[in-house]
Amino acid sequence: MLNDASGFQKIYLATGYTDLRRGMERLANIIRFRFYLDPYARNTLFLFFASAISSSMSAIVPKRGSIS
Repeated sequence: MLNDASGFQKIYLATGYTDLRRGMERLANIIRFRFYLDPYARNTLFLFFASAISSSMSAIVPKRGSIS
């Protein structure tokens, strides 16, 4: 669970419907090929929502110290 987002320099929200059953690798591919961003960028949070009326959400948070 993400309790504190103060350490992130950038936060991206993927609006609209996202199939959260895809898994992290497919969500990373959405970041890379649809948004043309690096899914492993440091200090960056990517949020995906299941639908506009759902409270389901998935986040991709690169590990600290990972190589981008």
